[in-house]
Amino acid sequence: MVPPFLARNGARFTVYALKPVDPGSVVGVVDKGWTGAIPMTYVIDRSGQVRTRLVGARGYDDFEAAIRPLLRG
Repeated sequence: MVPPFLARNGARFTVYALKPVDPGSVVGVVDKGWTGAIPMTYVIDRSGQVRTRLVGARGYDDFEAAIRPLLRG
């Protein structure tokens, strides 16, 4: 479901999608404090640091507010 969406929209960035088998083992590498919330979106800056965690379903305005400041840097 995710790969076709990304292809249709011309995504040119790295995306990690977890299989439901054991998401905790993968997410723990990024966020040791992950509570298991799904969906969870991590906004990572150019240096590879997690800058924002968006928990639950979010709208366009939430994503824009999280990303726009990073584009200035």
